[in-house]
Amino acid sequence: MRLDEGLQPERTELAWVRTASSTAAIAVIYLRFAPGHSIATAVAGGSALVVAVGVLASSARRLGRVSAGVAVGRLAPDVLSNAVLVVLVLVLTGVAGFGVAVDLLR
Repeated sequence: MRLDEGLQPERTELAWVRTASSTAAIAVIYLRFAPGHSIATAVAGGSALVVAVGVLASSARRLGRVSAGVAVGRLAPDVLSNAVLVVLVLVLTGVAGFGVAVDLLR
């Protein structure tokens, strides 16, 4: 069995780019077609765009670190990138929950 020593980081990077692109596209569509242009709508759409940019930045950082680790044969866990992604997802979840609460109170 032949080992794939260099393409896994690139495939993972492409998956994160697709995820960020999808998130950004959904945010733009949401901002364009959401009924009632309110502050909650703008915050939710803007937060999704910020998350998309954060995912792109985190994945680029991860690709550089993992590629360098593969080259020298030593990888360590990237706690900072994982923490950033967790915080971004929690922020987006909180904003979505806030938007739902605002809609329910109307």
